[in-house]
This record gives sequence, structure tokens and C-alpha cells, in this order.
Amino acid sequence: VLATAIHPLAAAESTLTPGPEGELVWYRINLQEFPVAHKKKGDKAVHVQVVGGQATVVALHGSIIPINEKGVTLKASSTGLTGQQIIRIGRNEIPLFINATINDDNVSGTWSLLNKKGSSDQGKRVPGKDLSGTITGTVVSSDQLETDNSFTGKASWDSYLGTEQNFAATKTGLLLVDSFRQARRLWSSPFIGGMQIGDVRHGFRLDTPIVGGPATPLVSADGRVYQFHCEPVHNGAIIPQYRAKYNQDKKGEGKTRVAAYAAATGRTTDQVLRRFALAADEHMSCFDARTGRLLWRRTWSGAGVNYIAHKSAFSNQTGCLGDGRVFVFGTLGVVRALDAQTGEELWSTAIPGYAEQMQAETSDGKYKPVSRSYAHGLNLIGGVVICPTGISSSKLAGIDAKSGKVLWEHQGALAKTMTPIRWTHQGKEYIIGMSNKGKVVCLDPRTGEEMWSGPEGRADNIHQPSLEGDYLLTKDGCYQLSLKGAKLIWDIPKETTFDSRSAGILYRGLAWIRGGKESGLTVRKITDGSVVHHDATRAPKAEAVTWAAEGKLIYNHESQHNRSHTFEILSADAQNIPALGAGEKPWYPTHGVDLSYVIMTWYPIVEGRIFMRGRDGIHCYDLRKSPDSVVD
Repeated sequence: VLATAIHPLAAAESTLTPGPEGELVWYRINLQEFPVAHKKKGDKAVHVQVVGGQATVVALHGSIIPINEKGVTLKASSTGLTGQQIIRIGRNEIPLFINATINDDNVSGTWSLLNKKGSSDQGKRVPGKDLSGTITGTVVSSDQLETDNSFTGKASWDSYLGTEQNFAATKTGLLLVDSFRQARRLWSSPFIGGMQIGDVRHGFRLDTPIVGGPATPLVSADGRVYQFHCEPVHNGAIIPQYRAKYNQDKKGEGKTRVAAYAAATGRTTDQVLRRFALAADEHMSCFDARTGRLLWRRTWSGAGVNYIAHKSAFSNQTGCLGDGRVFVFGTLGVVRALDAQTGEELWSTAIPGYAEQMQAETSDGKYKPVSRSYAHGLNLIGGVVICPTGISSSKLAGIDAKSGKVLWEHQGALAKTMTPIRWTHQGKEYIIGMSNKGKVVCLDPRTGEEMWSGPEGRADNIHQPSLEGDYLLTKDGCYQLSLKGAKLIWDIPKETTFDSRSAGILYRGLAWIRGGKESGLTVRKITDGSVVHHDATRAPKAEAVTWAAEGKLIYNHESQHNRSHTFEILSADAQNIPALGAGEKPWYPTHGVDLSYVIMTWYPIVEGRIFMRGRDGIHCYDLRKSPDSVVD
């Protein structure tokens, strides 16, 4: 059982695997006459990363295909790219054959799709003819990407909240595009599973990517991307609820369905059931933000729990960056410090209370997802890693970033869906927390001592606060912070109903609030709360989220249901926001989107590049109007 695989918690063995060596190139191939057989419109493109002659990433229509799946023979050389790759279109697995020739960095050739040999989740053959067409494209070298996609070191995204602590990118003066349709996709990572595939109520969902866990990517100032994810163990015990459903086989939806899918796709039963394993390997991967090259991966075998959840969840597994280290937040309540350059493990510490809670939830064959919890990521404040002590806990713990020693614990400073905030005031960093009843609390990060606390606000405060300077936006309203306390300078009416887990953000002296009596977008001045813009057409749907960067709002309309995962880029000028539907139609990504329901996973924006964690990996898009477009 899982318990025997992870004791003692802080001493799980780990291995460091360097990324593949050799020359890196990206093949950006257009499949001419290629059918778009799914509902979302794709770019009919295959992006292939090749390192040392081996295909390391294959992305069709923006969706990443696991290259270690069966039937992969795709090979590259200095003169061409040939072979087979199993692709998934809709629910179907189909062999795609590529025969491409390279001439002066241009790609030409043919493709063929053996459509009759595809198979669906129900084990049925896909109707249709074998298809074929021509190939055009280009080859992009690592040198070119490193030049065009370089970073200056002026910005980072060091925690769930972002380095600015308000889901806004650090200002660098870049000019950004006005639409995602103008963005350029630079690279995609190797396959990483998504955030959720439903739970046992939805039965055996076999035709979706495996779950990788809910963690936001982190981006360092020196141009590295850090991604934590889990991967179900091979041949491990199955989650009890799924094992029971498999054995009961009601209406053929258990072992009968699994056997049919295994036969149709050439897998064994164990391979099919792996996605429902109880235990998981945990990984921290480091990528070059310029090229997408995997630099290294640290793995803790069997040290985590496999997330299979829908409206239930465990917690946010986003770690944090700082002081030359990346801090990993394991699924079972263990914090691990790695050297950010080399991946060397420096220390590991079980969070008091959290580790015991998770052990109780998952040991001895148990699997009991708790009710929704949407935040509780780590943050580095004053040289201390600030951690929750449990799921939906109101208690914080401080772990020394250098030694891994637990310094203190504090009760009542963490709302059940909040990541603690780093407040920098007069050159010193403080912790800003909040109780479940909306009481704002300030703590000293080295001692955990309570510097001050405010009066209680509203109960069930489920919205992540946002900070800009000395101002804090909460569900109750806007506070002005000082060393003496938090003063509520204007409030949000109590009758306000928020449809979004992210009530709003503070950005450029304005509060951008999603929700309210009129259920739209309301923009207020931070200093006095006066309304400068209101648009009832922009009513947020389920758990919509908002980012900000370089005078733009990255506006997400809904983050629960895949078909509604649309985005806009809006001006952060409150007088220049079009009504919904008046401008360009919102953009639906070509890659598989998986932003919320379990966790609202944010997309870091660093120096005009956005790193979008999908249900299959990370996709890097360039939002700059041009690499040298800088505001004077």
C-alpha cells in the first residue's frame, strides 16, 4: 500500500536525470489538406522537438503526444524527419506517418493517416478512408531560439501569486499583442498530465491524458521554467473506489470496458489501469525558457498520491523560488529544497500536521479526497518557506529556507483557499494572511509572531486576496496596510455574490473586480473605491481568472469546463474595454486546456512570454509585438 512506499516521509529516495544531450532543433511542420476532426479549430501543424537526432516532443494542433507510447518510430537526421507517431484526434488513436526532407531549413514531404486503424474508447474502429497530403514547414535551431527568445533577468514568477503577489507580471516596458491570435507559439514541453479527469462517479475515463496534479509553473529571472507534476506508478495498487467499480462491472462499465479498450489500443490491462493507481511518482522538471529543452528532472519514486478528482481536491502543489533554490511542495505534505541550477536535493522536511493528515487520508489502501481547496501554495518570505499545515487549514508553518528546520507554527492566519502573501514594506518582508472569517493578519516571517490583526470580515472567505504596494483587495473590500494594522478604506457590499473564485486583482492603481450585484466587471480606484467602469456584459462564469501584464489584462471567461476555456487580451485602461462580443471573438487555445475545477492553475507571464500549463504539458507563447518592442 502507499503507506509502506513513503515512510519515512522526508526520506523518500530520489534520482536526478539530466535532459537529453545533443543539438536541439524544432520542426514546425504544416500538414496540408489535414482534417480537423475535433470541435476546436487547430493550426494543422505538428511541432517536433528533436535533441541529438531523437524526437523528444511531438505536439499536434498544440496538444502534446506522449512520445513513449506504443508505435513511435519518428526519427530525425540532418536531411529529414521520418517515421510514425500515434496521435489522438478526439477520442481516437491513429497512426500518423511523416516523410519529410530538409533543404536550407525548409521542410517538404508527405504525410499519411491510417484512419481505418484508429480505435475509440469503446473499442470500435473509426470509419473513414486513409488520408494523405503534403508537408511544408521550417526548421528552427536552438541558436535562433536562444537569440530571439532571450531573457534579460528583469522579471520572474516565483510563486503561485507571481513575484508581484497580485497575479501580475513584473513591468519591463514591453509592448504586447492585442490578441492571442497574434501570439507566436515558441515551444511545448514533453508530455505532463493534466489536473483532473473526473472522479469515480464518471466511471473509467480512458481516453484522456493521465493526471499530473495541480501546480502552477514557476519561472526564474535567468530564464528557467520549473514544473512539479505527478505520474501514476506502474503496476501499483488501484484506488479502492475504482477497483470496486472494475470488479463489479455493472452494465459492462468495469472490467469489460477496460478489456475492450486494452484490446483495441494494443495495451495490457495493467497499462490501462495505471491511470487509476493510488501511488504516484513525483517530479520536478527544469526547462530552458528560451528553447523548451529539458535541463534536468528530479524524481521521488512512489512518494506521492495520484490525483483523480473533480469537484473534490487535495491542495495546490505550487512551490516557490528564491535564494538560488526551488522549493517543492509534495502531495503528501513534504517540502523539499533543490538547487535551482543543478537539481541537487539540499533538504526535505515534513510539514507538521500536513504530512500526518495526508498519511491518514491515503495509507492502508484509503483514498478520501476532501472537499474543494483551491490554494495553499508555498511562498518564500524573509528567508522562510511559508507552508499550510493541512488541507483547508487555517494554520501556517515557517521552515527555514537554508536548513529546512521548522521554525514556528501559527493558528488562524490562513483562509482555507489562500496562499500566504509576501508584503514588502520599508525594505522588510512580512507575511499577510487571512482567517476563514476574513480577518487580515500580519506575521513576522522569522518568528511567526503576530504583528497585528484586523477585525473579522465575512465568513467563508474563499477568494484569494491581491496585493499592490500597501493595498490589499479581499472579498470584503480594499485595505490599506501599515505597520500598525489594516484599515478598510472601502468595502464591497455584503449582498455581492461572486461567481468567481478569484474575486479580482489590484493592478495599476485600480481594483478589477469580477462579480458583484450586477454580475459583471467593476473597476474601482484603489484609493477611494470610486467606480470608474462597470460592464454587466462581462459576468464571470464558473471560477474565471484574470492576469495582468504590461498594461494588458489576460481575461479568462471560465476555467471549469473545457469548451468554455476562452481568453481575451484587454487594455488595462478602464475607459477602453469593449463590451463582451463587441470586439474579436475570445480565443480558444489549440492545446488541451485544464485550468480549474480542482485548482485554478495560473499561467506565468515573464518578459512578454506566457507559459500555459495545459492538460498535456507546458506551452510557451510569445506575446511581444516583436522581440525588441519596448515602450520608451
